[in-house]
Amino acid sequence: MRNLYGIVHTEDGRYVMAAMRFNDSGSWVASGIRQWQSNNVIMPYLLFRRGISFGVNAWWRPRTSAIAIDNMVTAESAAAEETDQKYDLVTYSADLRIHTQVLKSNLIAVAPQDLFLATLPLNLHEKSTDSFLSICSGKDYYLIGVTVNQRLVILYKMAPCSEEKLPGYIGRIRRYWNINFPEIVFPETVFIIGDSSAMPDSAFVKHPVRVAEGEDDINVLRAMGVAFARDSDSVPLFASQTEESAFRKKRTLLYGVSAGLVAITLLILVFFIGINLWYGRRIDSFKAEYRRVISHNQDVKKIIDRNKELAETILRLENTFTHKTIWGKFLHVIASGKPDNLYFERLASEPVKEKGNVINIALNGWTENESSVTEFISTLQELPYVTQITLSSMERDKKKPSVYLFKILCTLLLNEQ
Repeated sequence: MRNLYGIVHTEDGRYVMAAMRFNDSGSWVASGIRQWQSNNVIMPYLLFRRGISFGVNAWWRPRTSAIAIDNMVTAESAAAEETDQKYDLVTYSADLRIHTQVLKSNLIAVAPQDLFLATLPLNLHEKSTDSFLSICSGKDYYLIGVTVNQRLVILYKMAPCSEEKLPGYIGRIRRYWNINFPEIVFPETVFIIGDSSAMPDSAFVKHPVRVAEGEDDINVLRAMGVAFARDSDSVPLFASQTEESAFRKKRTLLYGVSAGLVAITLLILVFFIGINLWYGRRIDSFKAEYRRVISHNQDVKKIIDRNKELAETILRLENTFTHKTIWGKFLHVIASGKPDNLYFERLASEPVKEKGNVINIALNGWTENESSVTEFISTLQELPYVTQITLSSMERDKKKPSVYLFKILCTLLLNEQ
C-alpha cells in the first residue's frame, strides 16, 4: 500500500499532517491526522523516512498589479493555461524559507495550501471530470477554486459565508471568467469539499458532488490535498525535493541502527545489573545459611570460643612482655642514669584505673646536692615513655642538715615502644 503525506501550517501556530493511503480497493483514504506546535523541535526528526509535501499560504497575483513583489516568491509555471499568462502564484519568501528549513530533511514538494480544491476531487471521487468548480466553507468565508484540465488555475475567497449569497458569488465569478478568459469554457460541475451544511443543493442549478463530507476542519482538508502535490500537475510548485530529503531513507536506517545499538547496550546493562543483584542475593543467602549452621553447631561454637580465649591469651602475653620491657628500661635508667651522689630509698607504683597501660610512679630518696635532683629530672624528661614529671617535695633532713630529702612523681606509659 502506498502512502502520501501532506503538512500545512495553521494561523494559530500548529503543524497539521495528513497521511493518505491507497488501499486494496483502489481508492485513497485518510489514514491518520497528527498535529503539533510549530515550536516543537523534536517532531520533525520523528518524521523518519516519510516524504512530505508542504502547503504554504499563497495566492494568485495579477501580473499587471502595481504591488511590489520584492518580498515574494513566484511559483514555477509551465504556462499550461491562458490564466498562467495573466496571473502569478506567489507567497511570502519569509514563510517559504522558515518552513522549508524546519521540514527540509523530509521535504519533497512545496505547493499552495489550497491545492486541495483540485486534488481532493481528482483523487477521492471515482468519476471526477477534468474541469470543475470546487467550494469549501471556512469560518466566515467560502473558498472557491476553478480547475481546468486537472489544473487549479485560480482561487477566490468570498465573504460572508451565507447560503443565500453563494449563488451570487458563483454568478459573479462566472461573469468575471467569461470576460477575462472567453476562450476557456467555465466549468459546470461543482464539488463541495468537507462540511456542506452551509451549502445546500438548492443553492446550485446542478446538484453538486460532495467529497470528504466527514471532515469539517479546513486545515486537515488542506493537508490531505497537499499530500498529492508531488504527483500532481494541478498547480505550479514553489520548491521541489531538498537535498537532505533525498537521503531520508538512509538516514532513517542509520537512526534505526543507532537506536538498536542503544537498546542492545541498555539490555546488556540491565542484564549485568540483574546478574549482580542475583549474585548479591545468593551471597546473602549463603551467609545467612552459614550463620544459621554455625549458631546450631555446638562443636563449631566450642572451637570459636576456644579460639577467642587463645587470642585473648596471646594479647595478654604480648602486653605483659611489652610492659616488662618498658619497666626494665625505666629501672635501668634509675640505676645507671642517676648522679653518683643521689640515692633512692623507696619506689612506689599505682596503675591508673581508667587507663590500664598507665602507671603513676613515686620516687623517694636523698642527696647532698640539690643540683643532683634537677639533673636526674632532666634525665627522666628525655625518656619518651615517662611523662608528667614533677618534684613533689625537697627539704633538709632534720637529723642530718647536710642531706636533702626529695620526692619525684611521674607517669609511666607501658604501651610506648
